[in-house]
Amino acid sequence: MIPRELPGVTCKSVDITLPLTGQAAMRERFLGRRKGVVARPANLDDVTDQLEREVLAASENDIVAHRAGERYARRFEARPLPERAGDSNASLVDEGTYLITGGLGGLGLTLADRLAREVRGAKLVLVGRTALPDPSEWDSLEQNGGASSRDLGCIRRIRGLEAAGAEVMTLAADVTNLDEMRRGIDAVRERFGKVYGVFHAAGVVADELIQLKTDAAIERVFGPKVHGTQVLASLLEEAGAELLVLIPRRVRLRRRLDRWTTSQQILSWMPSLRVARIILFERSQ
Repeated sequence: MIPRELPGVTCKSVDITLPLTGQAAMRERFLGRRKGVVARPANLDDVTDQLEREVLAASENDIVAHRAGERYARRFEARPLPERAGDSNASLVDEGTYLITGGLGGLGLTLADRLAREVRGAKLVLVGRTALPDPSEWDSLEQNGGASSRDLGCIRRIRGLEAAGAEVMTLAADVTNLDEMRRGIDAVRERFGKVYGVFHAAGVVADELIQLKTDAAIERVFGPKVHGTQVLASLLEEAGAELLVLIPRRVRLRRRLDRWTTSQQILSWMPSLRVARIILFERSQ
């Protein structure tokens, strides 16, 4: 992150193993190395030599690892996408209920539109931090104004979802707040029944230079993607949901750094959460 904003700074992650010491070293000396265990450096001088070479070398790779005398460097290669199965919507259930966090944003509404058109009788729950006006007021607001352009745009998009055959519910809740989300999901289950899955598209962008970042600003970015995912996984496990789709944002590696990079990297490590099926869906910037 830092070198892309401060060109004079170089950062590199070097993964090394340390020599065995004490009883572990004595055990290996007399009994030999156990099968499948990678050889470690003989002494700290070998480790120092590895690190010195990395520090003095040109910074061509930002992540490297040393194992058993071999050096490994991360690189990226283009790979063709696998052919899609005949039933590309096998994970989605007709007339199923799906909750979309960030559901009143551009990406959330685009996902909702796709679900409305491809899942028969879909019940869609659009979650956002700010509530929309009550649906009983929508006709008047569209005819006479009085609502913000954001609200009017959302209302029109929701009407389009309903015209496509979906039943839509909006929910005002902070995805990082466990109590708010629990109450919201309880309301959803009371109206629609079982929640089959969640598309987690909520996120906050804080466009600031590193040296101007504050702890509060960092927390605002981490909140939806990191803490929000933990909240959702906890609630979905309780509710027996079967699908959690995580939607980070992949950045261009050799261009200006996206503000979400760190929170997206953490999000990429989260599919160990205990939900029946987790999909990590990445979109390009």
